[in-house]
Amino acid sequence: MIVLYPQVFILFFALFYLIAQIKKKPVRSSGVLCHSVHTKKTHYLLLWALGLMILALSRPVLPSGRQTQKSVGSEAVIALDLSYSMHAKDLKPSRYLASVDMIKTLLKKDLHDRFALYGFTTKPLILSPATTDHRLIASALDAIEIDDILTHGTSIKNLLLHLSKQRYPVKNLILITDGGEEKADAKLNKIVKNSGIRIIAVGMASKEGTLLEDAYGKKLKDEKGNLVISTLNPLLKSLASQTHGSYIRYTDASQSAQDIIDALHDEISSGRFTLKEKSYTQLYYIPLFFALLLIVIAFLRLPKKLILLFPFLFSDANAGVLDWFYINHAKHAYEKRHYKEGAIYLQKLSHTTMQSRFDEAMMLYKVGKFHKVITLLKPLKSKEVHMKKQILFLMGNTYSKIKKYDEARKVYKRALLLEDDPDIVYNLALIKGKHTHAQPKPPGYKKKEQKSKTVAQKEKKHAKKDEKSGKKTDQKKKLSRPLGYKAYELINKGYINEKNPW
Repeated sequence: MIVLYPQVFILFFALFYLIAQIKKKPVRSSGVLCHSVHTKKTHYLLLWALGLMILALSRPVLPSGRQTQKSVGSEAVIALDLSYSMHAKDLKPSRYLASVDMIKTLLKKDLHDRFALYGFTTKPLILSPATTDHRLIASALDAIEIDDILTHGTSIKNLLLHLSKQRYPVKNLILITDGGEEKADAKLNKIVKNSGIRIIAVGMASKEGTLLEDAYGKKLKDEKGNLVISTLNPLLKSLASQTHGSYIRYTDASQSAQDIIDALHDEISSGRFTLKEKSYTQLYYIPLFFALLLIVIAFLRLPKKLILLFPFLFSDANAGVLDWFYINHAKHAYEKRHYKEGAIYLQKLSHTTMQSRFDEAMMLYKVGKFHKVITLLKPLKSKEVHMKKQILFLMGNTYSKIKKYDEARKVYKRALLLEDDPDIVYNLALIKGKHTHAQPKPPGYKKKEQKSKTVAQKEKKHAKKDEKSGKKTDQKKKLSRPLGYKAYELINKGYINEKNPW
């Protein structure tokens, strides 16, 4: 067993020291001795409960190996310039804030993309490792205190040198900067050539540039007393062309983010990556349960403790104790595209709902268990129009997958009567003209057919012999077997053929 948050687990050891200090204090011998002992026991129980809660907060888990998943999406490093020139306000509200807004818009564009976030001035600093959890990157952006960074330089050379030495090669670099005052030289060109990194450079400055100001709004001057004007460095366009990348001039957050996405998806090779993630089995609910149990024992005497069991003995719960656990894991499994695992969790629910049944059917559909999907969806009946349409839509798709096109058409038409949907109309057009293949006959069908033919031939032979001999055969004797009660009842109702009731 390991803990995901060891810094919280340290408090558990500090609590042991507190318990040891309480043990050293003697219990006073007085007329209220029993009350003192009871109070001390209560303190122990509460401290142990607190320790178990700390253990639960540290998230104990059991490692269950690594899961490898091939994901469709782009992978890139976002490098954000944090130098002082990014304080310039030629882009509203400033170059830095416009860059942050653009990155957050980029993170919302395609949730399948995987990004790492770096901040750089003269030295690069990793702010978030490569992840598909875009909320983590957004949190890292919000945690930057740009006013506390006073570095007045930008070194793209050091950034590229650092990224080229990484254990896992960097394929795409989204370089968000005004370029600073760095100039191209032989060393920079060599680093760019050997790194193999495709640079998508985003120029964060206006064409005219602007004067730089300090924190008090005073114009900055250089050593010679000249005003400092920060403009866009033409080096960015040169770097992008050398690496067969793209150069994007910032316009607004949404448009520039879309341009970056388009540039990332230009190459098919950069659109796929293999994702390896550690998977764990959560154990936090075990210490949490015992902590709550100790709190109950600490505050209630024995008779009262027994009373607490009565609601559990005589009540009929609508959901199992662990249903929330299974639903939560099924949700995470669906987000990670582990559909088979998610369906297994939903099958463990002690109390199933229409939504859980539909979700299970959806996951089974994803893994190709089409006959099970039909079995799950047929009993589902909903009064809500949209939910009913979704059930019929999934059922129609499933029938199409198993080539039962006639049934699929019927279900699609029922769904369209409830609510108009262009996807259903499109699927209905795809199966137009297709018909369900004839069902295969059972294995013993040929033997039964041959047996019935031989019986019919024998009856004909006997009939011919009787005609030659002059005997009149009774109509009832011609029947190989008498009609049953049910057959006569159906004949009277007019539901079957009287001559051939079978």
